[in-house]
Amino acid sequence: MNNDKIIVLFDSDCLICNKSVQFIIKHDSGDTFVFGSQKNFNYAPYKNKFAGIETVNSVITIYNSDIYIYSSAALIILKHLKKFRIIYTFAKLLPKKWLDAIYKLIARNRYLFNKKHKTCNITKLGKPIQLIS
Repeated sequence: MNNDKIIVLFDSDCLICNKSVQFIIKHDSGDTFVFGSQKNFNYAPYKNKFAGIETVNSVITIYNSDIYIYSSAALIILKHLKKFRIIYTFAKLLPKKWLDAIYKLIARNRYLFNKKHKTCNITKLGKPIQLIS
């Protein structure tokens, strides 16, 4: 995988996750992101850096061979969406503990906001995207 790309691994059964990926795709002006389902991703190359990576209840971003989870993953994404860098700047001012607590609350309850989906619909956006497995 090209090191200048950011891998975003998400729960493809979650509507909030799918909508978030659609949002990223829509605002990714530099084709910076590639996407993969957490269920189908080959975690083997990353297990030495992060034991238990495949069981984390979070979006996972992999950038420059570093692994980010919880609010850190979301901040990496915001940092690379040019129109949203101001949100990134303000969010960085908040304590990581607070950001992670908010993230985990939403992640734990994400299926309450929607019904579990059988399929991922991010390919219906009309914009070419890179999916990995």
